[in-house]
Amino acid sequence: MPGPDASAGTAHTAAVWHGTVRPGDPVVPPGRGGGRRRALRGWLLPVVVLFAVVAYLVWRHFPAAVRVDAVSVRDAAAVQGCHSTAKVVGTLRTSGGAGTVRYRWKRSDGTVSDELKQHVAKGRRTTDVVLLWTFDGPGAISATATLEILSPQHRSASATFPYRCA
Repeated sequence: MPGPDASAGTAHTAAVWHGTVRPGDPVVPPGRGGGRRRALRGWLLPVVVLFAVVAYLVWRHFPAAVRVDAVSVRDAAAVQGCHSTAKVVGTLRTSGGAGTVRYRWKRSDGTVSDELKQHVAKGRRTTDVVLLWTFDGPGAISATATLEILSPQHRSASATFPYRCA
């Protein structure tokens, strides 16, 4: 028949000596109690790493939205002649984010285009949009094409060019 457990008294005395328990408080034998905390600590690092990996993948899948930093407009020809089509090119300088830019063209003859959309791919810093403006008949005018960015920011730019037909 076994006798009293002397190791419990020794463990209590050592714990009091080390200051981990007060005299009279029970001592939890090794292998009990602290295992739950150790198990949680053992899972903490893998959970944090998994969370960081998932956050990175989500961030890569949903890139920053496009931002239009600057707009410029130019006409390909110096002067438009009889029965010609002016090719007016608008250049959007963007942030490199992906998204859709909404815009419209306004012409000095009073014509306004419908709202148009241009998709900008991730990493792309410039994108061109084109207005084809056809001229017919005799006359001379100073034509102006204005590109208006509607979103994500409001910006605009214009180009003026002559049309001459005798």
